[in-house]
Amino acid sequence: MLNVLIADDEMHFRNYMNWVLDWESLGMRICASCKNGEEVLKAVQEEHVHIALLDINMPGMDGLTLAERLKQEDQELLVVFVTGYSEFEYARRAVKMGADEYILKPFSPEELMEVMGKLRLKLLKRQEEDEQKKIDHAIVRDELLKRLIRLETGESQGELSGMLENLGVCFPGNSFLVSVMEIDNIYQMRKNQEDISLHKFCIKNMAEEVLEGKGRAHLIFSEYEDRMVSIFNYDEGFPLEEEVFPAWEKLLVLLEEFFSFTVTIGMGCTKKGGGQIAQAYQDARKALGEKFLLGTGRSILYDKERGKRTSADYYRAELNDRLLHALRKQDKAEVCTVLGEMAATVKERHLAQDYACMAMSGMMSICLSYILEMNGNIEEIYGKGFQPYTNLYNQPSLDEGIAFLKESLEKAMDAFKNTYSRRGIEISGQVEEYIQEHFSDPELTVEDVAAGVYLDSSYIRRVVSRQLGCTVSDLILRVRMNEAKKLLDKGDVTVSQAAELVGFGEPGYFSKCFKKSFGVSPKAYREK
Repeated sequence: MLNVLIADDEMHFRNYMNWVLDWESLGMRICASCKNGEEVLKAVQEEHVHIALLDINMPGMDGLTLAERLKQEDQELLVVFVTGYSEFEYARRAVKMGADEYILKPFSPEELMEVMGKLRLKLLKRQEEDEQKKIDHAIVRDELLKRLIRLETGESQGELSGMLENLGVCFPGNSFLVSVMEIDNIYQMRKNQEDISLHKFCIKNMAEEVLEGKGRAHLIFSEYEDRMVSIFNYDEGFPLEEEVFPAWEKLLVLLEEFFSFTVTIGMGCTKKGGGQIAQAYQDARKALGEKFLLGTGRSILYDKERGKRTSADYYRAELNDRLLHALRKQDKAEVCTVLGEMAATVKERHLAQDYACMAMSGMMSICLSYILEMNGNIEEIYGKGFQPYTNLYNQPSLDEGIAFLKESLEKAMDAFKNTYSRRGIEISGQVEEYIQEHFSDPELTVEDVAAGVYLDSSYIRRVVSRQLGCTVSDLILRVRMNEAKKLLDKGDVTVSQAAELVGFGEPGYFSKCFKKSFGVSPKAYREK
């Protein structure tokens, strides 16, 4: 409801304005009726006024001076001058000075209705623009936070923090606890993204509520694969075990009590300094991954020693990235390669069935996430009552589990093969081919690649992101890492030589990227 203020020194006019229009039908109400400027200034302190109808010629403070005072206090306030013919030139001058409308006495209800209708549309448009700005702000904020926790190669922690500060996101404390939340059995429980989004909205609100007033700052946002991430910022010495850990337990109890689902929370080791957020996030993901062994509907604190004892960190995370990349490209051959490498790793390490099922379940989650990403319906693709995780755990052997997973992945790809962009395939293929031919150039940039395929750089960024699920910079790095791995497999080059051959001028940075990609340093990989 829009609040309208009337200011005129004539009582009969003020009374007339109360009933001349059906204000409620316009989505408006008269919130104040004033006889002079002093009453107006008092009224705007007590009510949020959207539109002020002011008489120019009032005793004491005239309408022009009053309008100037009102605009100084609230630039969003709309001012309409209601004036007689003798004051018409004043009204015209006032509009030039910033007043929004004027209307001449005497006026008909229709004339007033027209003016108020215009102002209502103006306010509604402004509100829509403000809401869109908030939505855009939230989208940009969440994307920056996703980049902050993953800290991809080439990203600067300081630069991302600065961009977040420009959006009003600050971390005044010196310590961090990063938690990753996941709805248990999410794909078996719900069929569409709308339901999942509603559940995540509930989790976000309740998580904010249980931690309200604690620490220095708390942010919670959606991550990939329908997970949610919490970054809790606090000062050293803050009692986490007494404040945050019980709050998470309370959240789990509330969610199970009021909703038909449970949530598992993985918590990383506490870290000092903003530069440690990405590592804390990785620890939290590892902790969350242990729910296959420890059970769902609980909070799990990352334990480095427990990870060593259980070999829970054996799994090559890059396989999941490659799998999602292959699904988006409709590359069935690469899907088979990824599955083969995963199976080989399980067999070579003689891992127990639980670990094999954990790896396959992770890939099944990627598959189902891809379907939702493509706005697909899981039930339409796999049939009613599809229970992928139960089926995986019930497979009598690794080979049969791999076969079931392969069939599920191929069905997902087949469901969307007709919607896959042929032009996008062609462009992304050209980009990959150019990078493959020029990866050894240490000065290779996205702009160079764009020029090489005769397209605009912003355009190929969008195409590659949509078709391959990564940035062009990610693609350059991926090619360089794969080529470096091939060189080290041959064993006839040093780590420094391999770095130079694939376009890295700094061996230390090359080693960092290699370890992030393959989980092992290039030196250790070469010597294995």
